[in-house]
Amino acid sequence: MNDKKRLNSYEDLPLVLDVADIQRIMGISRASAYELVHTPGFPAFRRGRLIKVSKIAFFEWMAKGSKPYREATNKREVSFPDLHTAALSKGAYRGKKT
Repeated sequence: MNDKKRLNSYEDLPLVLDVADIQRIMGISRASAYELVHTPGFPAFRRGRLIKVSKIAFFEWMAKGSKPYREATNKREVSFPDLHTAALSKGAYRGKKT
């Protein structure tokens, strides 16, 4: 599945994915895909030099969320405050009429 063929459905994927498949599915760089498969908790296994991932295990891992990946790569979750809170914190609203 290493060719540039467009993925149209879950059924189009092989039962066992490789790093290139993970890269295309997630839309990440090759380096990021290798970083991901080496993250503790990611469902990858090795067969000699090859790194493989069960399709079922990969999608179950995605469904649970990738919080261990964010922690391992020091990426922080971004939370967006509601507009009212953001406006108050920037001093846009002081209770005065303009």
